[in-house]
Parts: sequence; C-alpha cells; structure tokens
Amino acid sequence: MKPPPILFAIIAVGVAGCATSHPLLLSAATRDIALVPVSSASVAVRLPLLRQRGARLELAGLVTKVYGAKTTERTHLDIVFFDAGSKPLRTQVAQFSPQRLTRGHRAPNRQASYVVAIEVLPTDTSRIEVRAHDGPHAPP
Repeated sequence: MKPPPILFAIIAVGVAGCATSHPLLLSAATRDIALVPVSSASVAVRLPLLRQRGARLELAGLVTKVYGAKTTERTHLDIVFFDAGSKPLRTQVAQFSPQRLTRGHRAPNRQASYVVAIEVLPTDTSRIEVRAHDGPHAPP
C-alpha cells in the first residue's frame, strides 16, 4: 500500500518546524550575535549554538581531537565576549566532556560536548568566540 502524499507533507512540515524552533526563542539582539569557533593544535571546535533554556541562555557545541595531537586532557575552552569594535568584554572558562578524546574508527570518545550557562550576557556583545586553549593560563 502506497502512503498518501499528504503524509509526506505533514512529516516535512513537522521536521522543518523542529529545526527552527530554538532560534525563534532568542531575542532579536541575541540572534544577531556572531558565533566563532577557534581551534587549537589539539582540539577542533565546531560551530557553537546559542540557545534559550527556560530563563537561562546557553552556549552549546562539540569539539573533536585534531589528527596527530597527543592528548586533549589539558585543553579547555575560553568563551570570549566581544563588542562591535572587537574589544573583549569578558572571558569565561569552560570544560568539555569527556576530557580525553581519541581518534580512529572504533574510538570510544571521538568527540566531546560542552554546555556553558551564560548568567549575564555582557552589554553590547556582538561576537562570542569559543577558543580551544591547550594547557593552563599563564599567571598574571
């Protein structure tokens, strides 16, 4: 029995509605923020997603190990908020999980995820960079 064409139309509309539901929840100012992934020598950062979860704003995404990198265990993420003039407004440090990534066809941990709660978005934020940072920060 061949399914009616209307069934395919209903499924297509439903899937399209699910794919666009998150950005509609963001305010106009938040939707205009550019999201920029910056990879390191050991971790490749994929394009992040800014989303609203209830009253909380979150930045979520994935990272993978760079081919040939020895370890990812000392790598973390620096979330840097910039204004329109590229002036850094604030930096927030985040971890991805699992911390130890492996490569290969049967590797158990080929990618990791992160979710960063943004308690207060700095005023005039126009760009957010998610930077992979290998090793600890230098003391001031």
